[in-house]
Amino acid sequence: MNSTQTLSELTFKEFHRDGYVIVPELLNEEFIKLVTSALDNIGTGSFSMLQTIESKTLIELLYYKPIHNILDNLFNQNPYTLHHYTSAVHTTQTPNLGWHHDKVPTFSRGINNPLMIHCLVYPNGLRREIGELLLVPKSQQWDVDRYQLSSLPFDALVHKSLDFLSPGSLVFINSSLLHARQSLPLIDPTSRRYFLDISFCDSRFKWEPYLESKHSWRDLFRKIDSSSISNVKLNSNILDTSTFSTPLTNKFVPSFLENKLYRLLSFYYRKILKTRKNSKLEY
Repeated sequence: MNSTQTLSELTFKEFHRDGYVIVPELLNEEFIKLVTSALDNIGTGSFSMLQTIESKTLIELLYYKPIHNILDNLFNQNPYTLHHYTSAVHTTQTPNLGWHHDKVPTFSRGINNPLMIHCLVYPNGLRREIGELLLVPKSQQWDVDRYQLSSLPFDALVHKSLDFLSPGSLVFINSSLLHARQSLPLIDPTSRRYFLDISFCDSRFKWEPYLESKHSWRDLFRKIDSSSISNVKLNSNILDTSTFSTPLTNKFVPSFLENKLYRLLSFYYRKILKTRKNSKLEY
């Protein structure tokens, strides 16, 4: 794929219809080597956002313009910001992960289903071992909680299985899309599957920040911003803190209590307002 190619030239309508789009070989061969080497330097297993952004190369991936050419189109030229960024190196058969979606609550009133996108990056592709990605087309339109269907067997839902991708491929998914991971046996004992998960959300609205880290989302954003790579010019400010800030958290809540407040807000929006017609929160 040409690095200047945008999703509008490919399958923009497919993404908004089915909730995902596969873009093969978006990373060039040289950059793949840099990314996999950076991940090898961290180790094996699943890596936190802090571990991921401590690598200069992986911050370069965060600002990789071919990815943002596509995101600009998926967000219909509306501004977007980073939500979270994690990574992994799998060297053994991964366990099953049941049906779920990854969209977090929005705190903007009267907004119908603002967009959040997960960029699933496979630097060395998928090779029919370790684990495969399962996707339920059009399920981004369903009104279900994140793990509401996690106990369903994989064959209970009509889905697409992704067990082979060429190196450098990305899968862009609407974060409301139901997906899962099905375990596959390890064929080659020397195999390594590299994986990065980069999530962005429409920054015109208020969102729950990343809470699955022992480090404050503000501190994580500051660390990325302190890198010289953050000077790369993109159409969106991907470190827009206003997306996750409220007057209450800015003025009155100390940082060590902020996560607890957001979890309380999340409970209110997900469990109480969810029962209202045309809820402020979409899943």
